Amino acid sequence: DLSIPLELPTTEWVISFDVGNKIPRPFEATVIRNLHHHNCKGIILGWAIPGTRRTNNVNSRTNGYIISLFKKLGYRYDERLSNKLRISKKRKLIADNSVMAFRRKVAEC
Repeated sequence: DLSIPLELPTTEWVISFDVGNKIPRPFEATVIRNLHHHNCKGIILGWAIPGTRRTNNVNSRTNGYIISLFKKLGYRYDERLSNKLRISKKRKLIADNSVMAFRRKVAEC
């Protein structure tokens, strides 16, 4: 449950698809904290954008909004990797243009 503060082992990368958009906005900061707290290199994230037709979306956000949150935490948006992941979507491997990759500006591992 990403809506509560977790204390799990740190991994190099954290992957989260279609989770943050399912958690009510009052818990959004905790979701972001958990993603940030449990990686030492980066995050692969899918967060539904407004207008996405999926069930149970209660917290859709624009890519720009999510990018700005992670920039404030010391990440850079990796556009090249994000685009590669989005191309994979055509092969039904992962979601859509809401897929984003973030790298820590300074790896912590």
